[in-house]
Amino acid sequence: MTVSKLVLSELAPLVNAQQGVFYTQVKHGDESSLELLASYASKPNKHLLKTLQIGEGLVGQCAYEKKRILLEMSPTTTSASARFSVRPRH
Repeated sequence: MTVSKLVLSELAPLVNAQQGVFYTQVKHGDESSLELLASYASKPNKHLLKTLQIGEGLVGQCAYEKKRILLEMSPTTTSASARFSVRPRH
């Protein structure tokens, strides 16, 4: 088990998270992308990609803006992990 997986295993229950992911930024020449380093309670699929572009989905947008994005979830909201798909309330 990797250190990142151990950290997620301890951190997710501590903050009452149902899922968690760590991505790391990787440079390819002048371009950067995010590669999945570890996940908690999920595996790579169509919603949790192994590689994200900077600015792609909420995780990529956080990397682009270099800051957190706080989501306040309602019981009627549906989500789809790192790429995040949410049903609007209005």
